[in-house]
Amino acid sequence: MLHQRDRLDWVLRKEFGVSYVQAPPARGYFFARPHEHHWASPNMAAFLDRLSEEWAARHPAHPFGLGDISLRNGLAPPVHHTHILGSCVDIYVIHSAGHASSLDDDRVDERHRAAFGAKESDIYEPDYDRERTKELARLICLHLLPDFPMVQFLCDDPEVQAVHEKIRPSKRNDHRDHFHIQLGEAKEARRKK
Repeated sequence: MLHQRDRLDWVLRKEFGVSYVQAPPARGYFFARPHEHHWASPNMAAFLDRLSEEWAARHPAHPFGLGDISLRNGLAPPVHHTHILGSCVDIYVIHSAGHASSLDDDRVDERHRAAFGAKESDIYEPDYDRERTKELARLICLHLLPDFPMVQFLCDDPEVQAVHEKIRPSKRNDHRDHFHIQLGEAKEARRKK
């Protein structure tokens, strides 16, 4: 007999062709949230892979924090109702002191909190690297946007919002320490329809 989670997995895969990929350790990011929250759609996985490689080539000592995506079955992690079907990701702002990448150390969350206190860095903290964070936003919008259609990009730093018209403030001002990005369907998948 299938458990409820396994049944949902089976229905999503069989009926809708949905499958998820768990984000592996990479040079361009560190794990800022539990690894079981890092299940992505194939399009999101390709986006993160390319973003990680391009960012690491520019700033190997300053990886971004990989936050919540989805759970293994495409459901939202706790307190993240919008993070379903692997199409949304939280990307934490860049810290001025840098950070080890997940390839160097794949432990989750503890390093992030240990390095920057109990509270994550945000746009009002002295360890926030605004220039590198703006550069990361620019890389996402100008270099990756043509290949990865973006539905939403939230960030509450007005200077980051000025990088591209797609970047908007959140309604509750709760995106001061991370970007919230939602991707649409991959262009290849749309062409097949």
